[in-house]
Amino acid sequence: QGMEFQSINYQKAPDMVRQELEIQGMTMIFVVEGETGWTINPMTGSSDPQDLSEEMVKSLREETIEEPVVNWDNPFYKWEENGIKVDLVGKEDMDEQPVYNFKFTFKNNSIVNYFLDTERFVVLRQISTKTEQGQTYNQEIRYSDFQNTEGILYPAKIEVLVNGQIGTVITVDKCEFNIPLEDSIFKKPLQKEN
Repeated sequence: QGMEFQSINYQKAPDMVRQELEIQGMTMIFVVEGETGWTINPMTGSSDPQDLSEEMVKSLREETIEEPVVNWDNPFYKWEENGIKVDLVGKEDMDEQPVYNFKFTFKNNSIVNYFLDTERFVVLRQISTKTEQGQTYNQEIRYSDFQNTEGILYPAKIEVLVNGQIGTVITVDKCEFNIPLEDSIFKKPLQKEN
């Protein structure tokens, strides 16, 4: 929606996520720890931590922990053990670049097509159909500007398209793997006393 903001995201296996978003000089925090979550959102007029609704926790889990591209095990690691059906659709050209097109069918029957670079075997694009709040739409995610950190390639630019229109562009300034994270950063702080 024409807004730019900075985000710092922490993820710790198996099911802890913390997102800090800085918007208009205020920092919003969203945390999921297992099946529960909490937020601090000064835009609501309070800086006290509030429990997230079950629906919001589910939504954040789907976007961060359970989303196939960021899940700790999915989509390519232990796919067979996780009950994922994988079909090689074939080799094709995407933007004049040869790619492998893999169709993944997940246990929940959602289908995602992943397009992998034939030389580096990194995901360049993923395409799926999603349904949210009764609305069905096509989502395409494009990955580019790959950087190498500790021998791990990751995309420093991620474009999310909805029905062919760019909705979100993410630029990664820094990515670190296997750094120590204290569980305490995921714990809900006590409310401040008046």
